[in-house]
Amino acid sequence: MRRSRMTLWALLTAALLVLASVSRDAPAQRAMSHGQAEIQARKLWSLGDAVRRKGQYDKAVKAYEKSLEVLTTSGDDRSTLGMAAKQMIEFCNAMPIDVKQLKDGAYEGEAWGYFAVMKISLKLEGGRIREFRILQHKETREKGLEIVPRLIVKKQSPSVDAVSRATVTSYGLMTATLRALQKAETKTDKKDTTGKTDD
Repeated sequence: MRRSRMTLWALLTAALLVLASVSRDAPAQRAMSHGQAEIQARKLWSLGDAVRRKGQYDKAVKAYEKSLEVLTTSGDDRSTLGMAAKQMIEFCNAMPIDVKQLKDGAYEGEAWGYFAVMKISLKLEGGRIREFRILQHKETREKGLEIVPRLIVKKQSPSVDAVSRATVTSYGLMTATLRALQKAETKTDKKDTTGKTDD
């Protein structure tokens, strides 16, 4: 009986040692919880937003990329937050974009929001964004849906301040706007097609 107990104790001890070894050798990134990753990622978003507002898109990309790395450590790279980070990396890599150089017309764009895909439409006229409409969304942060479109029209740029407590929604609207603008052709200078040359 005593030997049986000693054997059982030895097996339990060995199992604990194995578990401790696996835990010790596991990648350090697995130690970060979802909550910790979100907090750290949002701090990096704030940093990215700060330099993005200054037009320093290359620095912003680095901040958003770092946030994606953090989210990846907790397995959140495919989550809503991960999608938001990826969209902002795409956004900053495509900026700046000059609305004044785009041809008039109506253009639509889509991007992922907090819950689902958002779809927007823009009307360009005279080198300006004249109209911004949200065609489809499932967001609950009404504040972001109201403020961001107004800011975009006022600034005549898809790069605006993210609305507090509606950051993901803001990022989605900005990215959708960029994608809509990318569909517009660039204005070209009128060329002389008569074939005449100055003497």
